[in-house]
Amino acid sequence: MALVGVLGVVLIVALITQTALERARLQIRTVTAGVEQAQALEAAEFALRAAARQAVQWARPALRPAPAPRHSAWRPVLLAEGRRLSAPRQLEGRMPPLRVLVERLRPAAEPDCSGGGCGYRISALAGDSGDAGASVLLQARLMDGSLLRTWRALR
Repeated sequence: MALVGVLGVVLIVALITQTALERARLQIRTVTAGVEQAQALEAAEFALRAAARQAVQWARPALRPAPAPRHSAWRPVLLAEGRRLSAPRQLEGRMPPLRVLVERLRPAAEPDCSGGGCGYRISALAGDSGDAGASVLLQARLMDGSLLRTWRALR
C-alpha cells in the first residue's frame, strides 16, 4: 500500500515538474523574441542615422511607383536594391547585415528642387535573415531645410 502511495506522489510531482519546465521554455522563447526585436529596432535606427548622414551621396531617384507602405512590399525592394551596412559593434555577430535605400524625393513639377519641397526617403531593414527571426523595417523622411525628421515602422 505504501508503494502505491509513493508511486502516486512521484507521478504527481513529475507532472508538476513537466508543467513548470514547459512554462519556463515558453517564457525563454518569449523573452528571446523580445530581445531580438529590440536589437533589430536598435540596428534599424542605427541604419537610419548612418544613411541620413550620407543621404546626398547614397541617394537614387525615387521608386516609381512606390511600393505599398507594408513590410512585405518593401522587404524585396531593400534586399534587391538596398545598400548593405555593417551592424553596430554591440550587435555584430547577432544580426545579419542591414539594408538601406535612400531615395531623392522631389515634386513632380520641379526638375531641380529649386522651388522647395524636396527631401529624402530612407528605408532601413534590420534583422531579416529570411527565417522566422525578428525583423524591423523603418522609413524616415528628411525634408531639405528642415531639422524635423519623421520615421515610422512598417508592419
